[in-house]
Amino acid sequence: QNLINTVYEGQTDNLPPTLNTQIVDVNNADVLKSFTGLSSNEKIDSAVVSEPMIGSQAYSFVLVKVKDDANADEVAKEMSENVDTRKWICVEAEKLYATSVDNLAVLVMASDEWATPVYNKLKEVLGTHNEEYVKENSNNFSQGLDAEVY
Repeated sequence: QNLINTVYEGQTDNLPPTLNTQIVDVNNADVLKSFTGLSSNEKIDSAVVSEPMIGSQAYSFVLVKVKDDANADEVAKEMSENVDTRKWICVEAEKLYATSVDNLAVLVMASDEWATPVYNKLKEVLGTHNEEYVKENSNNFSQGLDAEVY
């Protein structure tokens, strides 16, 4: 939680309102998958997430501490590939960033206006990091608007 607070310092203009930072119950498979995209906790020691208390704002900042014998970069990659960027009602994260350093896998996903500044500040705080995984979603909501409505 201290790392999240450090990243948030000076970022109030780049964050959604009403953020709540909480410890994730890594023993609850459904909760773990919802926040991280991970289907197993066998490599996970602990996890912390920061998300808005209002569910229609696409923003999630996740820190996962891996066990000593686990590879944090592999976990970051798995999170980037499997987390649901549409887990919120009516909104989707347009930008997803994941990376790792030492025993920590990190994921930030949100609109570009929130995700990019937070991720850049995170990299500044971490100093060095491993491979970066980036995903962009450019949903065109006009695609189904021509369908007939019954």
